[in-house]
Amino acid sequence: MTLYPKCFDLYRLLGDVQNMFQIPALNKKIKLIIDCSSDVPQYIETDDVKLREVLINLLDNAVKFTQNGSVSVTVGANKEGITKPVKEEFVNSSENFQKVFIDFEIADTGVGIAPEELDSIFELFMQSSSGKTLQKGMGLGLSISREFIKLMGGELRKAI
Repeated sequence: MTLYPKCFDLYRLLGDVQNMFQIPALNKKIKLIIDCSSDVPQYIETDDVKLREVLINLLDNAVKFTQNGSVSVTVGANKEGITKPVKEEFVNSSENFQKVFIDFEIADTGVGIAPEELDSIFELFMQSSSGKTLQKGMGLGLSISREFIKLMGGELRKAI
């Protein structure tokens, strides 16, 4: 895998992803919330295609496994560099080119993942028991997403 970073509008990407999942969420009568903190730079430099794919994979799982309640994405700047569930490093497009860590946290009120399955859900072709029950997907999304995030210098993991 190769990283193809470029400068792009993160706010637009978040809006596009929200638009993509708004109808499926409304059809299931669940609330879709995307909250981007004001300290997150609008223009960033990273591989926008891979970041978009990761967000799509994670939101697809969240909407798929949530029958009622909500799915939320919280995006914030992490000035301390503390690792949270999804961390992405990129450059602010200002003239000073300041490195910033961005945390993307996806939360839902869905069925969740059993504690004994947490170690294996990021492996290729592995599905949680709830994923097997729904018989949707092949168990590739989380594995591919984790590799993309690693390639971008971040970490993807289940929040504790």
